[in-house]
Amino acid sequence: MRKISKYGYLLVLLIPISIVGSYYSINTNLLFVLPILMFIILPILDPIIGTDDNNYTKDISEQIKDEYFFRGILHVWSIVQTSTMIWLVYIFLNDPISTKTFILLLINTMIMNGGIGITIAHELGHKTNKLDKFLAKLLLVQVGYGYFWVEHNRGHHVHVATPHDPATARKNQHYYAFWKQAVIGGFMNSIKIENERLAQRKKKSNLWTNEVYRLTLFSILLFFVCGIIGYEITNSLPFSLLVFLLLQAILSFSLLEAVDYIEHYGMMRKEVSPGVYEKVNPNHSWNANFIYSNYFLFQLQRHADHHMYATKNYQLLNAHQDSPQLPNGYPAMVILTLIPPLWYAVMNKRLEQWQDIKYGEN
Repeated sequence: MRKISKYGYLLVLLIPISIVGSYYSINTNLLFVLPILMFIILPILDPIIGTDDNNYTKDISEQIKDEYFFRGILHVWSIVQTSTMIWLVYIFLNDPISTKTFILLLINTMIMNGGIGITIAHELGHKTNKLDKFLAKLLLVQVGYGYFWVEHNRGHHVHVATPHDPATARKNQHYYAFWKQAVIGGFMNSIKIENERLAQRKKKSNLWTNEVYRLTLFSILLFFVCGIIGYEITNSLPFSLLVFLLLQAILSFSLLEAVDYIEHYGMMRKEVSPGVYEKVNPNHSWNANFIYSNYFLFQLQRHADHHMYATKNYQLLNAHQDSPQLPNGYPAMVILTLIPPLWYAVMNKRLEQWQDIKYGEN
């Protein structure tokens, strides 16, 4: 029987509460609390609390498949994150923000938008109803990463673990090289995907018909409107606000790309014939069944099952015991990605062992 409780997913709401509460506390040093929780305490607690390696029975899966509680959390988060971003604009236009507070707010916002927001946008982006699609785009536009909507669904899920996927990290490729590949390569690939879609429909590609261009334009307009509002309120260019909005976007999607780096590091599908690869299976994603971090990440760490069944709701994702397993959850692994020698020391041996077991090669 699975150990996980559905109410554990509500833990994510502590993140915006922590940001606002810490800011209004007597000492804004409390803004240190969230980064410490996510990148120090959580990696310690994950192995202590342990993993949940079990899966729901078919009967239970049917019971909870359409339970609105699970989808409702995603909808609530979308509203809460958007409201918190509006609040951040407000305080930047009305309060004196010290350099220390600026940096701490930046890190906190990266955790909120990049760690949780894009994860939820990813989940909503795999759904087919209009509300979920709208909320996914709303969250992505806030971090200037609207193209992820196109590239992830129609690029990454098709080409994962092949040389054609910019979001699959190669063995011995460090995160910083991967970042360029994933961000720039992913953007260019998304434009190609959209242009091909429009050509098939005999439509011209422009700022409105091409969804990559359109969502990117919405991000630019959002930041521009914030600048106009700031100018009207302060009678000067709100430089610190605009820098904050730009940096939080870059840091947020950089955190997302660190997760992408972790998920498929060194994984490659066999080419069964020229240009044709074996079907995606549980061996092509790194997995982690740690209970605590999976509450915050909505079971994203059960990544193999997600790639096998992309539209499956997060609460139903299965653990695959034959998938390669990470030594800790994503929060801990993200720290390792920033230190390539340490990452290689931890992960290359695991990768080689997995390759030897599954394919008889290193």
